[in-house]
Amino acid sequence: MGTVITAVVLTVWFFVSAAGQLTVPRGGRLLDRLRLWDIFGIIPNFRFFAPRPVQHDYHLLMRTSGPSGEFGPWQQVAGPPERRWWHVAWNPDRRTFKGLSDVMSVAHRFDLERPRAVQVSLPYLAILNHVTAIASQDPDGREVQFVLAISHGVLSDAHPDVVFKSGRHRLGESR
Repeated sequence: MGTVITAVVLTVWFFVSAAGQLTVPRGGRLLDRLRLWDIFGIIPNFRFFAPRPVQHDYHLLMRTSGPSGEFGPWQQVAGPPERRWWHVAWNPDRRTFKGLSDVMSVAHRFDLERPRAVQVSLPYLAILNHVTAIASQDPDGREVQFVLAISHGVLSDAHPDVVFKSGRHRLGESR
């Protein structure tokens, strides 16, 4: 009998803990509502390192120009990876996107009144290095340009908002 009671208590605790991590539309986090009844403080909060949880996703787009100088269409270089069921346990691409996302979050706050300072900042140079490495694989590419955009989560239907657009950058002199 004690085993059954323990199993029931742990199962209920598991589901309440999982539900506490969900966001309720028009009501904030369900966790906040559950905490009103949690007098012993047993419902965990898995926002250990993020007092302000992420509110949006970053997208990095780039385009290259050919010999004519005309730019091609924008193509997404980095963005939130498509979620698969196995990402709960194994997601090898997460670290790559996390690093780029961290750089883009700093770049998102560029002081656009000082374009020269932006172009020599470490976030700008890191992103430029990344898109240049990708763009240099195009044999006809002469210049590259990139855009930082933000979207408001997976459930949002809105298109990403452009927050920064770089200038034109030449791709190597050996072409």
